[in-house]
Amino acid sequence: MAFNAAWHESTGFTPALLFLGREMNHPLGLRWELTDDDLQRSPQDTHLYWELALGNLKKARDRVAKRYNESRREAEFKVGDIVLVKLHPQSSRAHHRSAKLDNKWSEPFVIAKFLAKVTVQLANPDTGILVRKAHVSQLKSYWVGELAMKCKLARIATYICVNMIVNSPPGDDIASAVNFLFVFQSSYSLLSHPFGSRVCETSSGPRQRRTSVVGKSVLRLCLQR
Repeated sequence: MAFNAAWHESTGFTPALLFLGREMNHPLGLRWELTDDDLQRSPQDTHLYWELALGNLKKARDRVAKRYNESRREAEFKVGDIVLVKLHPQSSRAHHRSAKLDNKWSEPFVIAKFLAKVTVQLANPDTGILVRKAHVSQLKSYWVGELAMKCKLARIATYICVNMIVNSPPGDDIASAVNFLFVFQSSYSLLSHPFGSRVCETSSGPRQRRTSVVGKSVLRLCLQR
């Protein structure tokens, strides 16, 4: 009775008024001994209430949709994008798995093609083999982190130095190639990356710079020549 006699914000009326065409009898109304003429409503009034309630429902729907869509945006994925797929892990005592500690996102996939406006075909980014289908609502863009970018830059620097050494005559431009490597690493802040020069704290001094892993490989190639 309390629910059916309560005013609802979405419709603007009580459920009893929309369903019965009148408000429900309540102890206060009975105590005041209201007559039936005061409680009766005509059928025309009932249809009017329905029309007003329908208009109020549309306004409430638009208001909720606007609030919901404020923090949403359309999927901006395209073919070739690297994405992650949302996982739904389940706890398993037999497999010693806890959903709370499991990965929430999959390994990176590449969008091979769009099967529909909101459905994509995913492929392995390394082999190109089609793996699975997914809905765009379950995808998240995968941005290459700073560490991976530094690793890529370090490999590029190594390839350039190796080409300079291999394509130059014996004894020529080796020093310039090695110098280019360290200048390149310093310019792209690769000194703290495993593929660049390592910077570490020591007990004897504040910081000492060790020979880079990439630099060692280039120097080893120089000595072989």
